[in-house]
Amino acid sequence: MATLRAFINSLVGPKTMHFWGPVANWGFVVAGLVDMKEPPEMISGNMTAAMCVYSGLFIRFAWMVQPRNYLLLACHASNETVQLYQLSRWARAQKNTTEEKEQAETQRCLKKNPILVYASISMMYLYFMKLKVCSLIFFATL
Repeated sequence: MATLRAFINSLVGPKTMHFWGPVANWGFVVAGLVDMKEPPEMISGNMTAAMCVYSGLFIRFAWMVQPRNYLLLACHASNETVQLYQLSRWARAQKNTTEEKEQAETQRCLKKNPILVYASISMMYLYFMKLKVCSLIFFATL
C-alpha cells in the first residue's frame, strides 16, 4: 500500500501531467495499430515520417528529463516501432505502384511501336560491344 501511495504522490504519478501526457499519447500507438488493417495506399508518407521524427525526439526527451519518465519512453518507443512499420508499408506500396506504372507504359509503347524494341536492343548491343572493345584496349595497354 505504501508503494502505491508513493507512486501516486511521486513526480511522475497520476497527479501530474508527466503521467497523463504519456497515457494520452498511447492513442497514437493504438491508431497506428488500427491503421495496419487499412490498405497501404491510404497511408500518408509525410505524416508517418513526421510521427517517426516526433517519437524519436521524445524518446530522447523521456530518457534525459529528470526524473526519467519511463511511461513516456515506452509510449514513444512503441509509437516509433508502429510508425516505422507503417512507413515501410507505404514505401513498398509506392515502389510496387511505380513498377506497375513502368511496366504498363512499356507494354503500351511496345504495342504502339514494335520497331522501337528492335532498335533499342540493337543500340544496347552496340553499346556493350563498344564497351567490351574499350576495355580490351585498356587492359591490353597495361
